Amino acid sequence: MACDSCSASQVHSGRQRRRAFTLIELLVVIAIIGVLVALLLPAVQQAREAARRTQCRNNLKQLGLALHGYHDVFGRFPPATIRSPNCDPARGAGPSRCNGLSFMARLAPYFDQGPLYNSLDFSVEAAWRDPNPNGYAVASATKLALLVCPSDPLKGSTVRPDLAPTSYAACIGNTDNWCADPNWYAGLNGTGNAAYVCSSSENGLAVVYGNSRVRLGDITDGSSNTMVLSEWTMGDPILQQNNDFPGCLSGTSAPPTSHTPYEPIGYSWIYANGMHSWAYTTLLRPNDPVIALQQNQLCAGSPWVGPARFRASSQHEGGVHTLLCDGAVRFVSENLSLTIWQNLGNRADGNLLGEF
Repeated sequence: MACDSCSASQVHSGRQRRRAFTLIELLVVIAIIGVLVALLLPAVQQAREAARRTQCRNNLKQLGLALHGYHDVFGRFPPATIRSPNCDPARGAGPSRCNGLSFMARLAPYFDQGPLYNSLDFSVEAAWRDPNPNGYAVASATKLALLVCPSDPLKGSTVRPDLAPTSYAACIGNTDNWCADPNWYAGLNGTGNAAYVCSSSENGLAVVYGNSRVRLGDITDGSSNTMVLSEWTMGDPILQQNNDFPGCLSGTSAPPTSHTPYEPIGYSWIYANGMHSWAYTTLLRPNDPVIALQQNQLCAGSPWVGPARFRASSQHEGGVHTLLCDGAVRFVSENLSLTIWQNLGNRADGNLLGEF
């Protein structure tokens, strides 16, 4: 029927048949969309975290290649830092009297940071006293994506504006001694300051520690059975063994009312004077809850008074990525047996590893 011949009642009837959504229908549609979003959002978040985990794994892979590149050139893995018994005390007391450059700084040419490495003067005690304005000051503040896990909560920001952080640290085995040398802390004097000297390169339990000179042949447990690096969470506070730390954790003694503020875990990839910039111990399992709240205070003590304990940790669900000495990266469960974890951290203990 031609449109111009339609009656008014017919046109009106046709318009009545084309109605809009009712309020109930609209609410149902919104509810369905809400359910779909609720179902899809966790999947999107999981996909993003999977991508971040892959990137973190790749970061450790690259560091493994750098470690072996260094070994190919020098015939050994890099030391965590180098300390001399003859450090000049006029250049500062305690940990500031020596060079203090980290193993990461020594690896820089092997993960495509040759210009940064060339800007450093390893002969200056201490490194941060380098008078070259384009030397240590610039290199130490340079953020490197390779050294930061994308899942780490600081997201690559610094805890100090002059020092760029890192999410990766070296294993020192089942000890809380950065030198892994049982004699280093015997140099206490009447003022309570330690000698800060690693007297020997032969006493270490792991692969990278103070004054170490470990070769692949020294890893008698096998390079595929020994870890060298792992993750830790940037920004965790320093935890010390002084101030009755075990009692504080158990609740049998009160936490300290005050402590000297120092930089938190992972605050610098280049500065190795304190263990909290480069070392984790296997005395604690991955993600161990070593930070206990007591009366709204942390069980944390003042640094440089005694040995310290820093655990491997991450924001990944269930564990941490760990780099083995053969270059492989494994995801290690936080529920792993402490015995296996400690065997994994010692290069020559002769103990057999279980499944991990």
